[in-house]
Amino acid sequence: MRVRVLIGLLLGVAAPAAMAAESVVGNAFFHNSPAQQMVLVEKDAYSAYLVEAENDRPRVVKRFDQVLMGANGGDKLVEGDKRTPEGVYYIQRYIPSTSLAAMYGAGAFPLNYPNIVDRIEDKTGYGIWLHGVDEDDEDKRATKGCVAFDNSNLEVLKEALDIGTPVVITKDAEFLSPARYQERRADLFARLKGFLSAWENNDFAALKSYVHPDFRNAQGEDAEAYLAQKKRLMDLYPQRQVDADHIQVYKENGHRVVYDFDQFYCAANVAAYGRKRLYFKQGESGRPRLMAAEYFPRAAAPEILRRVKDFLAGWRRSWENRDLGSYLDHYAADFTHNGADLEQWRTYKKGVFQRRSNIQVGMEHLWVRRIRPNRYVVGFDQRFRSDDYNDYGVKTLVLSGCPGAFEISAEYWRPLP
Repeated sequence: MRVRVLIGLLLGVAAPAAMAAESVVGNAFFHNSPAQQMVLVEKDAYSAYLVEAENDRPRVVKRFDQVLMGANGGDKLVEGDKRTPEGVYYIQRYIPSTSLAAMYGAGAFPLNYPNIVDRIEDKTGYGIWLHGVDEDDEDKRATKGCVAFDNSNLEVLKEALDIGTPVVITKDAEFLSPARYQERRADLFARLKGFLSAWENNDFAALKSYVHPDFRNAQGEDAEAYLAQKKRLMDLYPQRQVDADHIQVYKENGHRVVYDFDQFYCAANVAAYGRKRLYFKQGESGRPRLMAAEYFPRAAAPEILRRVKDFLAGWRRSWENRDLGSYLDHYAADFTHNGADLEQWRTYKKGVFQRRSNIQVGMEHLWVRRIRPNRYVVGFDQRFRSDDYNDYGVKTLVLSGCPGAFEISAEYWRPLP
């Protein structure tokens, strides 16, 4: 299986006494995540938390009390209902106080309400922000649906938040024991792994079981069209690799979960890289199912180059360690070099490893050219040193397979003076 789900307190403010010292925020889960901060809004307590990922576990940096919410309770449904929405949202931009009316205080962070799931559920409205308050309005007790902080707390948030920062708005925040947190984390990551494995391994029935009947993606495809496209790709390109990394999982009220991760996808027709968001919601059976999907493409070349470098580092390491088995694991069954096949290459390299000691292989001036999605030519200046033999030249390798699962199909050498 190639699916890889690679699955100090700020300002001296302590976590609330009601939160046991050993408890863990149960609304955020991470794996191999870079430094990430988020805002967790707890509507029923009129509180919010600034949370950061620390060693792949959420840590409360600061709690904010007396946060203002919409004048009416419950989840936002329609424009003008004066309710604060519940779900997982992302900051879109920052608006300074100089561009705002006094009621918004020290500044504002607009959210992406209505998000893709809200639109599927026909929720309406707009302009849901995190913002400050007009300190001259002493009677202010609620908002029209926004989440409002006193200005000193908004100043703290301004130092921590950025475009794309997630904001989870929920009725009640969850605080779990470390053991329960690990159980919940394992369940959530198993779901992601199962979904990606079904897609990678051409298990259409399993993939279909994960998809909610009301599914929509950012391209407007419904569940039927989405699954039909997946089935076509399974039939046309049965070999694929789906890697997920830098995973962040956000959970709201126990029935909405968002998986947010870097995805590298490779098949015979394409190699693509980007940020994927999968929105799961409980179906009628109580099992969470995929309600919506968003994909934000990024340039694939830097990620491919990183994977090429990782492959070459392992290849060089096995060569320098004279580990013949590991070295040959980097070569394809159809490998050729100057007319020699893999078995002849094995015999030749075995002799070299036996004859040479203190091997050092230097590589510089690396270049990479993709000739099709799963075929690459790489070249570099190679300097070989050992106790009794040295040489210098241009090495060219033909790599086959998806980045991250390369094999060397051909190798060429040209000496330099």
